[in-house]
Amino acid sequence: QPPLELMRQWMDYGFWYDRQKQIPKYLRDMYLMAAMGPPGGGRMVISRRLQSKFSLFNMTFPTESQIKRIFGSMINQKLQEFEEDIKPLGVPITQATIDVYNYVSVRFLPTPTKMHYLFNMRDMAKVYQGMLRANKNYHDRKGTMIRLWIHECYRVFAD
Repeated sequence: QPPLELMRQWMDYGFWYDRQKQIPKYLRDMYLMAAMGPPGGGRMVISRRLQSKFSLFNMTFPTESQIKRIFGSMINQKLQEFEEDIKPLGVPITQATIDVYNYVSVRFLPTPTKMHYLFNMRDMAKVYQGMLRANKNYHDRKGTMIRLWIHECYRVFAD
């Protein structure tokens, strides 16, 4: 991975060497911030030699109960302005969204030809972003609210 080695070289020495002019090229007042995911799905292993130059933070995926609380509280708050028969839909919509996410993320794994099959919390948030735009004048029955949820899931997870 030559680009990563060039980055490591700059971090070690503070310059790159111009082989044609035979002079060092300094880069000053520059900060480098990077993010990486676990290897797989087209992502390569980053060498320990380069990793040692960074402060590493590991962000674990939240548990299902945490996800239910985050997204469930958002949708339940929104549904408070709707009719009485629509208000209790928050819990089943949240559980169904988690089930769809879990199924899709296990079933549709990234490959070199389908690198976009990388699902994360952002995808679940996109479903809720659409759900939170629901209007009580248009989504006045359970069926229309469920159709909206299906539409948002297709929009986010469908190929």
